[in-house]
Amino acid sequence: MQFLISDTILGSSAQWPDLEALLDRARQNRCYIDALNPESSLTNAWFKQTDGRRQQDWLNAVSWAAKDAAVFRLRKMVADVAPDPKAKPLAKVSLREAIDLADRTSALWLENGRNDRRFILSMMPPEQRATFLDWEKRRIISFESRGGLGELRVSLQELAERSLLDPRTNRALFDSDGEVPGHRSRDAEAMIAFCESVHLAYHCLVRRAIENYLPRKALWSWTTHDLRKRSERSKKIEAFDRMSVDQRHHFRMKAGWDKVPSAHVASLYQGISEIDHATLREGIDDNIASVYDTFMDEIYGWATKEEIDPGVQATIKDIADWIRVPYA
Repeated sequence: MQFLISDTILGSSAQWPDLEALLDRARQNRCYIDALNPESSLTNAWFKQTDGRRQQDWLNAVSWAAKDAAVFRLRKMVADVAPDPKAKPLAKVSLREAIDLADRTSALWLENGRNDRRFILSMMPPEQRATFLDWEKRRIISFESRGGLGELRVSLQELAERSLLDPRTNRALFDSDGEVPGHRSRDAEAMIAFCESVHLAYHCLVRRAIENYLPRKALWSWTTHDLRKRSERSKKIEAFDRMSVDQRHHFRMKAGWDKVPSAHVASLYQGISEIDHATLREGIDDNIASVYDTFMDEIYGWATKEEIDPGVQATIKDIADWIRVPYA
């Protein structure tokens, strides 16, 4: 998050104590700051009257913001005496509000705080994962969950009703539960409708669930992770491997076939052999998402070799740009 300081603030001595406090947040790597008007960055009244140490803090913060803005898409707001959340092209906040936003932990809301978090981290290159883990440790970001999509939506609705769900510091990621390509479950559609009603940014996965993004190499590695279950697991992955891409992306990997499949599900899987259908009757494993934990260090490389999903990569980039602060 980057705050662009208006000339009005830089020229008003009444604003300078809060400006100093926001500068401290930038020095502590919790936000970026810069002058809204680059020409006044080093010629404004505040800069001229402050001591050399604070001038250097400002120069460091401005330099860091310029370098990262040249590489990343920083989320920007204007810090001004007269706040205006609807201002275009950038919203305006007061210095006190900017300080509050810099101090807050941004929350990424998930259905399952363990497996969904591991899924996101697994789909990052090592350097980016290290950055996210550092942000988590520094409480720049937290991974929050409420146990399932329906419960997540209800919980967020209650927060919104109590005016505790600020779209600037909250967003959601959840499964589509899509039975076939282009389909979303009722719960997913309800979640999308809620997010849009409160202007909360969201990411709805295209494939059925996070386990449908597991690289095939990860699944084969899972078959040998427990030698006692190697034969049973191998048969399931062999049957799964014989599916088409769309079938693999929407198969219920944790639970297997519906007892009474809908017409579009029956059509998608009509080419599955009776033997493979029987092998996958109960799915692959009800805890298959744990593979993201077991092989976290390897999954990104495997996924890259298997043509990593561009939607997931775009989602991670969007989340990173939303959170981004200077990296200590």
